[in-house]
Amino acid sequence: MQAGREIKFRVWDGVLQYMIYSEESRSISSFFADVEGKEKMNVMQFTGLRDKNGKEIFEGDILKQNYRAETGSYDDRISYEGHHIGPVIITASKGVCMKNPLCYSVETDEINRSRQYKNVASYRCEIIGNKFSNPELLEVGK
Repeated sequence: MQAGREIKFRVWDGVLQYMIYSEESRSISSFFADVEGKEKMNVMQFTGLRDKNGKEIFEGDILKQNYRAETGSYDDRISYEGHHIGPVIITASKGVCMKNPLCYSVETDEINRSRQYKNVASYRCEIIGNKFSNPELLEVGK
């Protein structure tokens, strides 16, 4: 029986400032056996999800995920639209989610930081960067 998702890793090299993708034939432990400056390496796992453009989503990716919410009763329904921008993490209790994402509301034209986790809906999100190469994407006002 085969596992539910492919196990892949990538590593951010904090010294050289670039992303290294693991090869299928090489385990992550053998990868680190040859690396100097291991303390500046950040390992990220593939989530098993792909964004709406088909790109693999890894921990540490920054996603932009559109949302639409409705409130009110049948006759007085109000629609809200916007998007969340946040870094991807994997948790035991929530699964794949964005931690403390920025929330943009079309109606108010405001950006606020959420203090909660937002589940990733891969069919309506896209990768716009990662937290190492593009930390400015996670700042309010950007």
